[in-house]
Amino acid sequence: EAEITDYEILVGKTNREDDGLVSVDRNSFADDQDFICQVQGNYLVVCGIDSDPDNDTGDRSTHNISGTENAVFYFLEEAFGLNFYYDGEGTTAAPDPVIALEDGYTYIDGPEFETRQVYMDDAGGSTYLSTAYYSEWGCGLPHQLGNLITGAWRDTYENTWDTPCLTDPENIESLLKNIRELLEEKPTRNLIGIIQNDSDYCCMCDTCREAYREDGSRCGALMRLCNIVCEEFEEDYPNVRFATWAYTWSHKPPKNTKLHENMIVYYNTLGLCVSHPYSDSTCKENKSSAENIRKWGENAGTLYLWDHSGCFVDAMTPFPDLDVLRINAKYFDDNGVEGAFLNSMSGRLADFCELRSYLFARLYRDPQMSDEEYNYRMNGFLAAYYGEGWRYIRSYIDTISELGNDKCHGTHSPTGVYYDYDAVRAVIDKVDGYWDSAEALAKNGEQLEDIQITRLSWVYLKQCALFEPMYANGTEADREVYKAANQKLHDDILKYDLHFSDHNDGKMNFSASTSPENWVN
Repeated sequence: EAEITDYEILVGKTNREDDGLVSVDRNSFADDQDFICQVQGNYLVVCGIDSDPDNDTGDRSTHNISGTENAVFYFLEEAFGLNFYYDGEGTTAAPDPVIALEDGYTYIDGPEFETRQVYMDDAGGSTYLSTAYYSEWGCGLPHQLGNLITGAWRDTYENTWDTPCLTDPENIESLLKNIRELLEEKPTRNLIGIIQNDSDYCCMCDTCREAYREDGSRCGALMRLCNIVCEEFEEDYPNVRFATWAYTWSHKPPKNTKLHENMIVYYNTLGLCVSHPYSDSTCKENKSSAENIRKWGENAGTLYLWDHSGCFVDAMTPFPDLDVLRINAKYFDDNGVEGAFLNSMSGRLADFCELRSYLFARLYRDPQMSDEEYNYRMNGFLAAYYGEGWRYIRSYIDTISELGNDKCHGTHSPTGVYYDYDAVRAVIDKVDGYWDSAEALAKNGEQLEDIQITRLSWVYLKQCALFEPMYANGTEADREVYKAANQKLHDDILKYDLHFSDHNDGKMNFSASTSPENWVN
């Protein structure tokens, strides 16, 4: 109950609305992602729709929405020219941030994707643009079908590896019973994942195979099961949604089965080639994905994207996808995608995890941004995070993109599949010069350390490329130099606690006498 003053900035829902001093018609928003920044007399109102995902009111319609938080950041960008890149000093201001807003000034905006999650540790900059939307997301355990059908989620988070039969009447009855138990267990739960188990196996019984044939895809039995579940619960639980994956054997959309409107399909990009746009039909790995994405957009009740970034086998590998991220985001948005989840690796990555976190968050907010704006955003982050030497780092990014995009490769490819080592060796002096110049321009120890950590990804690739000429075929002096560089790389990975691999618990099988790509167990 603060005293009313002549001029006020009102953020979120305040008692000034209750007192009739200002008014906000939230029902007028196009959707619950919108917010408004408006001058009403001497009062600036900055607000959106907000929610409390941990409420215990029994309201299953609650979503994770950060309307007011987004409104603040968007408004500061729109009105003041402020850009926010990462936690800490990652802001840049317009030359004259003093502005005047007339009575009636109105700015309405909001992110394009309703759910925007970035799973990338130690990556500041994404939090104010990201939200899970649903208060309960059963992306995996305990909601994989192996657990939901058997009820194993009651006692353990261990799931059976292979997806059970999806047409067996007893399995269907058990699934419905267990889902009802989950819904009764928590009054706010509003999303259940009907997720195939994480393997390439699908049931090949006669009934499942008949569904596959009729729908022209092995997703047929899964999508029919999803519809059964949606129809079972739509009357008793109208605010509950169900989610599944288009993944491995279920990538291809069904020919005849139309999905229930309460069904969310996550199109999972695992297995696609990340060196080319997902819509590139000339790429042997992506030749069918463009059409699959388009058809899912027409078929799914709601289509989300489950994207991937980073080399999951050799996490130190420079990941050459920064030139296709914008193209992919636009293609998904053009084809009906309404939300996105970025699946990366837990732990800090040497290879631009902070930059990627920021760029993905911006693209989930505006997947239609132009190429010019995308490059502006990338360069702005590089300057704010790495300092005056950012142009050299941008030159490195462009070089890596060119080197890494000659071959097709996925997120689980080893380093040697990404890069032609002859081509890498040809640019070593040039790229080392980029990093040396960037380090020389660091303004303080923190900035220098950020540069040196990111550089380790290049050092990893360089050592892989140099193994054959310097160690396998080198002189004794060459071998000693190579081993010393390997030892320093190993020590720096441990020093900065960098994520090394998602393969075999990420343990390093280190030897100074082997290529770093062989350190993966």
